[in-house]
Amino acid sequence: PISMAAGDPASRRTRILGVAPWVIAGVCLFTHLPLAPLQPANRDGITFADGIAAYDVTQWRPHWPGYPVLMLAGKAVALSTGDPFLALRMLSVICTSVSAILLAGLARTLAEERGATPVGALGTGAAAALLWTAMPVSWLDGTEMFSDPLALALALGMALALVRGGRHALPLAGLLAAGVLGA
Repeated sequence: PISMAAGDPASRRTRILGVAPWVIAGVCLFTHLPLAPLQPANRDGITFADGIAAYDVTQWRPHWPGYPVLMLAGKAVALSTGDPFLALRMLSVICTSVSAILLAGLARTLAEERGATPVGALGTGAAAALLWTAMPVSWLDGTEMFSDPLALALALGMALALVRGGRHALPLAGLLAAGVLGA
């Protein structure tokens, strides 16, 4: 057990490692957003932005299968930006940053299940978040107007819900959360 005494070095490490994924996600958000491209890199970005402005799959706004979850999320962000291109960029960067937190939670949970110490599990989570945000794919796909960043965040949320649901003897709650997140 880790002592939670104020001056205890283990307690300090626990606190630092516990907030590290959130700090890493914040740094990811504030470094990726200004560096995100101003224009779409391909036709997908254009059709997604068109879909946010006027959704109609028959008119390729966006193309099939219509990406309803992305369109709803993009429309929600566009309410604050007024610009579908900016909304899609912001959504991708936000989802990339949230993925760092979810990945950290998943890595931490799996480390705990494999017998890691609390500090070791927190360190594993922090390392996973750091590795994700440093990977080129988080900088390339994570700033583009694609559906992939949202899909990744939803998939990681589903995996975390399933792993934690089973861990707390609530597998049905995990499956329900997975179904809602994956809808």
